[in-house]
Amino acid sequence: MYTLTKHKKLGVRGFKTFVKNLELFPENTVSTMVSVAMLEDPVYMKWALKNKIRFDQFLNLDYESVLKVLDKLKPSSIKLLVFAINGHPEELTFLKNNIEGKNAFEYNDFAEYTTVSPKQLNIGRTRIMEALFELEMSNEIPAFLWDLPPDDILKGESHKLSIDGSYTQSYVSGKIALEGKLANMLREGVWKHHYPNGAIFAEGIYLQGEKSGDWIFFYPNGNKKSIGLYKNDLKHGEWTEFDKNGGALVLKYKEGQIL
Repeated sequence: MYTLTKHKKLGVRGFKTFVKNLELFPENTVSTMVSVAMLEDPVYMKWALKNKIRFDQFLNLDYESVLKVLDKLKPSSIKLLVFAINGHPEELTFLKNNIEGKNAFEYNDFAEYTTVSPKQLNIGRTRIMEALFELEMSNEIPAFLWDLPPDDILKGESHKLSIDGSYTQSYVSGKIALEGKLANMLREGVWKHHYPNGAIFAEGIYLQGEKSGDWIFFYPNGNKKSIGLYKNDLKHGEWTEFDKNGGALVLKYKEGQIL
């Protein structure tokens, strides 16, 4: 369950790494990460999603920074650039401002005879963003405009714990984010998880820190999103998934895997 723990131990660097993973990991992996992390620490997740770095960050770099990114991607830099921006609305402007000489010739030559597939597009943008993050973390290009959370949120200490084990965590607005009880420092019994607007995100049972039994998830407007069982912290048995219009789909899971 504890997806965020290792990132919190590293403070700012861990937070930036987690944000980077949200951009670079495969879509299905990111979806799972976000779902798990929202249950673990919705306050941390709100800040992470607020800081999510998009590919446009690369397109808005200055000339010198673009050259550093391309240099880091050699010998495949031009091929990856074609994969990433061929057909993008800002392609011509970006090329005019940043690509010249031999690089411009190679780009045009490769782009003319290349039809970029969705897989190649993802490869190109992922490799460029990997280089971009690495250069930013090592201070070789100007820093991104991070809006970093307070230290207590970075370290996972933005909660209140009563002597009877009652645990609450709140958003900066004061609205409740998490509420439940701990036993031997593990989640136990019924817990409620909230969206930043105060609406219920999820409600269910923890047994020695793991999700167990009946759970229900909601959309921000209060409509049901999914309902089903957890066993040993994994989805198990029948789960009913609802779309935003109320349509339902029943899925069967075994130890977290769809059958």
